[in-house]
Amino acid sequence: MIRLGCLLLAASPLFGQTAAGILARLNGVRWEGAPTPGCTPRNPVQSDIYATVEWTHRCSDTRDGVIRESFFYVFGEPARIARLRVDLLPVDDSQANTARLLPALQRTLTARFGAPTHQPELMEIGFRPLRYREQVAGDHWSGGGLHYFLHANLSGGYPMGIRRGVQLVVIADRLFAEREMDSLILRAEGIFGEAQEDDNPVRARLKARIGAPYTRALRATLGKSADRPRVVNETIQDLTAILRESDRADVPRRALGLLAADQVVNKLSQWLIEPSPNGERESDEAASVRRLLARYGVKLGGMTHYGGLEYRHELLQRVTREWPETEAGELAFLAMQSSGWDTSNGEGCPKNPDLFRDVIAKGEAFLASRPRTDFRKQVLYALAVANESWWSIAHASKDDQWVSGIPYPRSSANAQQAGRARDEAVRYYREVASLYPGSPEAASALRRLPRLALGVDTGQRRFFCSYC
Repeated sequence: MIRLGCLLLAASPLFGQTAAGILARLNGVRWEGAPTPGCTPRNPVQSDIYATVEWTHRCSDTRDGVIRESFFYVFGEPARIARLRVDLLPVDDSQANTARLLPALQRTLTARFGAPTHQPELMEIGFRPLRYREQVAGDHWSGGGLHYFLHANLSGGYPMGIRRGVQLVVIADRLFAEREMDSLILRAEGIFGEAQEDDNPVRARLKARIGAPYTRALRATLGKSADRPRVVNETIQDLTAILRESDRADVPRRALGLLAADQVVNKLSQWLIEPSPNGERESDEAASVRRLLARYGVKLGGMTHYGGLEYRHELLQRVTREWPETEAGELAFLAMQSSGWDTSNGEGCPKNPDLFRDVIAKGEAFLASRPRTDFRKQVLYALAVANESWWSIAHASKDDQWVSGIPYPRSSANAQQAGRARDEAVRYYREVASLYPGSPEAASALRRLPRLALGVDTGQRRFFCSYC
């Protein structure tokens, strides 16, 4: 249980500039309380990937030389907006005041809670190492239902701006538990790539079916420039082996080989360039790869604006079109769903950027025709995310550059159906959470359901193509 009015400490003439003055601002804080009318609501953004920055409202007041900021969140059930974090900062952020206050707070909190730890790293609140491979430059205590993170590191965030000097970030147990779920959630949401190699079901299945050439090619990396020719040529050899083996195989195996080759080509196409005195140009290996792929209906294009050579996933599309009933066909479907059925090279967007409509239509048809698929979890989750995107995008503000920065012909029509999309997102997320407890997808669903239940925007922009 969170203790209300904890750490009552005696005042002093320099009350706001003492450890007692800082900690006294926690007295009377209504943890789990709702925001007041004076609090500022916040529109979420797609890059809010940690629980600590997924707040809905913020309040700030300054008294006795101490700034107190309260942050409110929507986590768990029953769904409600609640204060789960309070930041305390002295108005005087000078080096001299920091040098005096920081050790005083360390002594006071240690006397109350015992020796601190220096984990976990929470980069988003500035609780981080100052140098690579060093421990976090800060202290962490816990007790009474709260976690205290104390540091004096330069940090920043919207809308607080750059922070200097002593910072005491106090987080309720419930928010801390949500923050600990982030690593699992990110394995499903994949903002910064899969946390585990086999989280991608397409890659995991192809590794098992195709073996060494595919696995080696996917793990290859370009390190030192001197290693580049060797790595590129080895990857070309692996691609050639996969394609040659598919030539000799029966249809199910051939489809798997071409799907594996698609992923290798997609990677290799980014490497077939090299520096020159006049800028980047095609590498010497590009011509031979282009001839190899031409025999399989692939037209490897020229250099793109973002680097690499243009590849429009002809192999993936062929598997989807010609062998949809095979194992490779189902894997290809997952790959196409993940891309929003957009096989462009990343330059520009289709006429209708609302990719979520295709994801929903094709996903529902897929489950209707394959009720026993091995990939029901992934398709259900994609359906939930696509419907959430539909609903959230309909509530985008006029200054939301992700949505307003691109022609969006079906904007009005989609907005009229946004309520239904939210209901569908809730239904699909609940099904994922019920059928696949403990999975990354279920953890993501449980994070998003409370906001959807309250109608609080989530900022979901997945399956919407934008120039931003």
